[in-house]
Amino acid sequence: MIDGRRFVIFPADKVDCCPENRAEAPEVILDVGDVMNPKRILVHVQRTKDWSPHLDVAFQLGKRFGASVQGLIGFVEAAALRAYFSDGSDILAEERKHNLAIMEERRARFLAEGAKLGVKTAIEGIEWDVAGALSLAARFFDLVVVGQRQTHTEAEDQGFDIAGECLRASGRPVLMVPDQGEFSEIGRRILIAWNGSRESALALQAATPFLPEAEAIFLAEAAMPSKFEKVAALHCLDIRGLLLDHGFGQTLELMPEKIADTHAGDELIRLATERGCDLIVMGSYGRSWLRDWVLGSATSAVLGKSPIPVLTQH
Repeated sequence: MIDGRRFVIFPADKVDCCPENRAEAPEVILDVGDVMNPKRILVHVQRTKDWSPHLDVAFQLGKRFGASVQGLIGFVEAAALRAYFSDGSDILAEERKHNLAIMEERRARFLAEGAKLGVKTAIEGIEWDVAGALSLAARFFDLVVVGQRQTHTEAEDQGFDIAGECLRASGRPVLMVPDQGEFSEIGRRILIAWNGSRESALALQAATPFLPEAEAIFLAEAAMPSKFEKVAALHCLDIRGLLLDHGFGQTLELMPEKIADTHAGDELIRLATERGCDLIVMGSYGRSWLRDWVLGSATSAVLGKSPIPVLTQH
């Protein structure tokens, strides 16, 4: 049964078509809003940095949504050495000793932050490519939080573009947080990029927990691909109407012009910056070759240089 915003669940052996019997059955109450909120957050812990803004955001969201925060740190150099040296070799032993010291430092800081905020916390390390490990592990979590794409000065820690790789391979929402700046509270002023794609629909769904508490929601639309021109003419294809039906009319503002596909990433960053947004929500958006063809050229551009956190899903 559904009672307002609650699911009322009766045990199967107690369900009866007679109302008087049903009233006596023990019930389990699940709040709909609570079910929609993330309850397990995975965050990348960097090997080469003691702390980064994306870790603060992960803990902030853990406290806000009552979610646990799991850290994952990858030791890719040890994984590479295993291909050439046995477990008993001095070189591998020395590398592991060094990694253990790093792991203990990161663990102490990580657990202390969780204890300070009252957030359930754990951290693990793995001798593997960190982007691949995060992409796989993310499927067991509601949200994965990562830092912005790095240059190859941290190649031994990054291996790949972690945000892009997690977005491409995990199938889960990815929150990318810039490495510079303070993000004490995100999701109060949200820019939603919408082009009618499957990915933009997934990203909007991932943003659902943030929307009820937003002070302002800005909707930036782009034209649907020309091959969908006939379908796009349907009056029911109205994303603004969907948001209005969910009760966001008081906070919703529609951008006056549609976003052009050319330089869409830069345009989205400009719009978000001008309106003081603290979160950009977008799916794959735009067209390009190879990696950009998979994620969308605008998505790739925004993940690489946005000064504002980006929530996305592929």
